[in-house]
Amino acid sequence: CVRTQMARVASRFLQTAPGSEGDAINGLLAAALRLGLEEGGQAAAPCAGYDSLRHELGDVNATDEMCAAAEWIAEAERAVFLIGPTGFRADQLRRDTAAMATLAAITGHLGRPGRGLLTLLGRSNVRGACDMGLVPDRLPGYKRIDDAKARQGLQLVWGKAVPPGCGLNAERMLESVSGLIVLADDPAAVLPMGQRARAAMEKMEFMTVLEAFVTPAVKAAHAVLPIASFAETEGTVTSMERRVQRVRATAAPPGEAMDGWKVLGELCARFDAGGGWSSAAEVFHEIAWAVPRYSGTLPQLFDEGWGSPLVEEPEW
Repeated sequence: CVRTQMARVASRFLQTAPGSEGDAINGLLAAALRLGLEEGGQAAAPCAGYDSLRHELGDVNATDEMCAAAEWIAEAERAVFLIGPTGFRADQLRRDTAAMATLAAITGHLGRPGRGLLTLLGRSNVRGACDMGLVPDRLPGYKRIDDAKARQGLQLVWGKAVPPGCGLNAERMLESVSGLIVLADDPAAVLPMGQRARAAMEKMEFMTVLEAFVTPAVKAAHAVLPIASFAETEGTVTSMERRVQRVRATAAPPGEAMDGWKVLGELCARFDAGGGWSSAAEVFHEIAWAVPRYSGTLPQLFDEGWGSPLVEEPEW
């Protein structure tokens, strides 16, 4: 494990080998259980499975550093558990996150003001992308893809029938399609499959990349369309606290570069797949139709505001 800047400023640092973070979390759990927090009233009342967890972790070795850290966490007036993005498989990340949530619960820091659990994503707008339907088995707004009523609602927005079958995740897409459009991303750098992603891109029959910078994906592309960088475009990002925040351009893009949404919209229009927007506001209005919970943010966003929290989504 490389001693990062975060580790250098930390009050306590538990060094782990890559991929063994789960063992360290289990050690913290075992140490916390042995503190008897539930007996002294320092933690929330034990829930179902508490005794089985204690039995499961009974033989786990907790080092002196883990015991000290567990006691320190338990005695903290308020504690927030941050889980950063990793390059490991999603199932491992889910297990580690669940274990961290359990640690937060048994030390009394879950579901209380000023405390809790927060998973940090690798990109600033991952939440917004998932809201838009980037998840293979979900429609925009997280509606089930087999929900006929939701598909009919989207058909009214897009003017196209929405097929009921699930899509492909990023890895399967790279391994199975012959053509690809990549918008401001570098699959080899962000996906757990790493170098296999680069090899898959090099085997594509045709790959178009929309990008503002020269990346490995750009070097592997058959066609590159220059777009504005994040500082040269307008739009929105959705934060992890469910707040839609407006992004404004601070400079004009160089040369013939255009906003990414505009380039993608023109490509879609030429393939009769929608698009044709004339402004970022038009894009957002379509988003508000497709994901109704975004409609409540429109007045604040386009009235020179900074951002607005999402509202509960109404029915179609």
